[in-house]
Amino acid sequence: IELSLTSPMFEGLGPDAREFLGVIAFYPQGIDEKNLSWLFPSITNTNTILDTFHVLTLTYRSHGYIAMLAPLRDYLCPKDAKSSPLLCATKERYFTRLSIFVDPSNPGFEEARWIVSEDVNVEHLLDVLATTDANSEDIWDTIAYFMGHLYWHKPRQTVLRSKIEQLSDNHTSKPKC
Repeated sequence: IELSLTSPMFEGLGPDAREFLGVIAFYPQGIDEKNLSWLFPSITNTNTILDTFHVLTLTYRSHGYIAMLAPLRDYLCPKDAKSSPLLCATKERYFTRLSIFVDPSNPGFEEARWIVSEDVNVEHLLDVLATTDANSEDIWDTIAYFMGHLYWHKPRQTVLRSKIEQLSDNHTSKPKC
């Protein structure tokens, strides 16, 4: 892995390439190719970077996602989600998209269907954040919005359930979640 990361081809991608690779590693599904522009607006040459990752066998394409094998994910994933500015930026983009109240009678209901393809990544992000920053109202509010999105667009159980159940009964976010 380090040979690929120190190769002239990889280093020619610029300073954002390593962090971009780390963000791909963080998300279990990888990154949906359709969402590159809204998730990474600060990276202008995403297609060139992704093509190079593929040539260096750091990533692969699967059903519209840029993904990587588990050993690479384990090695490249940021050890602390808050330590990666690019990962924090994707967090903010997901939080913004989740911050609407979803109801079939409200405008924007169909636009919220994006959660159907991104639910696993969002769930993972929220699980990590709820573990590392369990006292953040912002995270719990976003978990409540996420649960609403799932309720209407992709009803299923989540790993967040146990974290929600562990909240004290007087926690302001528990009823919302």
